[in-house]
Amino acid sequence: IPVVMVDRDVEGADPSKRIINDSYTLAKELVQWFVDSELAKDLNAPLNTLVMVGSMSDSYAVNCLNAHREVIAANPDVFNLIAEIPGDWNQDTALKGVQNALSANPDIDLIITPSDMYLPPIKSALEQVDRWVKIGEEGHVMILSMDGDSYGLQCIKDGYTEADAVVDAAACGSWGVEYA
Repeated sequence: IPVVMVDRDVEGADPSKRIINDSYTLAKELVQWFVDSELAKDLNAPLNTLVMVGSMSDSYAVNCLNAHREVIAANPDVFNLIAEIPGDWNQDTALKGVQNALSANPDIDLIITPSDMYLPPIKSALEQVDRWVKIGEEGHVMILSMDGDSYGLQCIKDGYTEADAVVDAAACGSWGVEYA
């Protein structure tokens, strides 16, 4: 049965038989956008930064983590990396990780996540410490996310997150159909 993978590497697969959305570039551009934005310029930096991590067996997650690390390392005047939280694409694991990070580092200023699926546990953990507040309000933790799903976009509309890099699902789907 032929299988077409969209947005993921498959170990051992012939590179000509897969379609890859460039998650590395998307993740890098998101964090670099933040560095270059007025948001970063107007803050007392470096920002105590928490990075969420997907499954390390997933090429998308690895690409995002490597891109996030690269921009963070290149900008020590903007970022102070506090922790990387392995969530393994599991919301319960992510929640426990964010709770622990906030307990150990209550002064976290910024959370970078490779997926909007982590926004509910991030919200829950921040609510528990009264830090799920809108942009501009006392105690706000900035959040940069990826996916552009309906929940992530609603968080932007409601004023809780700063940015959400969008994976072009329509283009990925079209590429997959064309390839098939």
